[in-house]
Amino acid sequence: MQVGEGRLTEITTPSPWGEIKMLQALFVEGNTAYIITGAALKQEFAKFQSDFLNTFRSLSLIPDLFAPLSEDKKSQFQFLLSGNAEDTEENQWQKFQEMTANCPEMGTHWHFLVLQQGYSKIFQKEKPKLR
Repeated sequence: MQVGEGRLTEITTPSPWGEIKMLQALFVEGNTAYIITGAALKQEFAKFQSDFLNTFRSLSLIPDLFAPLSEDKKSQFQFLLSGNAEDTEENQWQKFQEMTANCPEMGTHWHFLVLQQGYSKIFQKEKPKLR
């Protein structure tokens, strides 16, 4: 995996739809275990196996949500979250949402987490700790 060496396990289990075959990638970092599971009906497993393995290989850990961004984009987020006195919270939130949408390469889960964090910082006046 991108993050380092892990373990791969294979499990077969019965279900109401037939036998399910699962692959699990396990990785331990510090005191946290990461487990990624891919599952399919046993007779359809071969169609998905390469997708599962490619997904497992792509696992990477980042120190914070903004780490994968360019320095320029990080600075833009930091500036916006620092709270311009002329902007209302609602206007700041609108700009933050637009800026987040301008990072389509990051994926929907990243967008959800960043919007959640940004909302908290804008409306609860918690200042960001971007690196």
